[in-house]
Amino acid sequence: MTKNFKFIHTADLHLGSILHIGKKINNSLNELLKSAANNAFKKLCDTAIEENVDFILISGDIYDREARSVKGNRFFIEQAKRLEEKGIGLYAIGGNHDPIKNNSELFTLPSNVHIFSSEKAEIKEITDINGNVYSRIVGQSYRENWDSRKMFENYKIEQKESFNIALLHTQLDGSNNYVPCTAVQLKEVDNIGYWALGHIHKCSIINEKEPLIAYPGIPQGRDFGEEGLGGAFMAEVANNSIKDIKFIPLSEVIWKKINLNIEESEIDIKNISDLEKLILSKAEQILMQIEVPSGTESYTHNINEGIKGFVVQWDINGRGEIYSMLKDKIDETSEYLIESLNERLLVGNKFVLTKAVNINIGKEIKDLDNLKEQNAIFKEISSFSKEAHNKEILREELIKRLGSIWEVTEEYEDFNVKKLQLNNELLKVIINQAEQLAVDMILERSEDI
Repeated sequence: MTKNFKFIHTADLHLGSILHIGKKINNSLNELLKSAANNAFKKLCDTAIEENVDFILISGDIYDREARSVKGNRFFIEQAKRLEEKGIGLYAIGGNHDPIKNNSELFTLPSNVHIFSSEKAEIKEITDINGNVYSRIVGQSYRENWDSRKMFENYKIEQKESFNIALLHTQLDGSNNYVPCTAVQLKEVDNIGYWALGHIHKCSIINEKEPLIAYPGIPQGRDFGEEGLGGAFMAEVANNSIKDIKFIPLSEVIWKKINLNIEESEIDIKNISDLEKLILSKAEQILMQIEVPSGTESYTHNINEGIKGFVVQWDINGRGEIYSMLKDKIDETSEYLIESLNERLLVGNKFVLTKAVNINIGKEIKDLDNLKEQNAIFKEISSFSKEAHNKEILREELIKRLGSIWEVTEEYEDFNVKKLQLNNELLKVIINQAEQLAVDMILERSEDI
């Protein structure tokens, strides 16, 4: 049978985890940073109750660790009981952070919660008050922190008359330890209308047409590797098809990296006071420039509601006369700005916490573009920099030359904490800084001769 209904799709709750600031600020803010991940899930349950959804899907990693904490497990149970009182079901799979083994649950689960087995794919039938099936959900949990089984091959639902949903915690890569598969393979599985994915912490809709394939991303980012507004999806089904899907903003704290070029500033940057003024003016703007993930639409018009503040990394670059003043005081200036900005911006309705100020400025050079065109050495440096940005073979060679302390990965889950994380964005920054440094060194050498 067919029935119009609504469900919420979330993943990667990581209950029990905290936001990684690295230092204590003040008691109220420290408490917020400790509870933000849990608060995002509570807000999700609030939305489910307000919108009277039929059920919630969790595509893995409810908890941050396999050895879940008593408090984290108890918090999940408390929220699930709130949903139980409203007749809202909760269907979840275990991911690589919380694989399902015997005796995983510290407390008895409420009757509305079903955690899919790690031994085989299961199908749960969702029925109306008359016992008629209108949706079927298929899923399978991880049994270890790494799982190379091709679970999707066993996701077989024969019935076509219901709207069918599949839960999968995967990197969507055909050759990895996180349930290997590709989007093409998922599209070929019969009778699935919606693939509810988890594991990738960035929100994205992989396939808009049926079957819709989506990652909701992490509801609450915990560091700069999980930048931007986090949330979940709410989907409406009508006539056995997705009628509408919208993004539910859930983050209380948003992580942002802000790039400021002193050459593009409307403020003439001559000293530290001017630099501080530039950052403060940008801080006011980010409070008003909150965006939902690209390609999605928010289910609420008031995106600002519920956001408590931002954790920011300021990256200052460009060339200017301030360089000669600061070149021997970069670290000291950064420390001062962090302290001064936090004194000013950790107040008000929404805080802006400065975690880092990276100053990568260069010496002011008149007519630099003309110099690059007319001077053979500078022209060669500029040409090499452009090639390094655009040619994959050259980028790979540069990565090798950077040394073994770096690790190249775009996937948050694979980060090696003993190495420096290098992604495409950071590699671009390194190339630009190398070009700037090379030009500066040559000019300084020529001045000495």
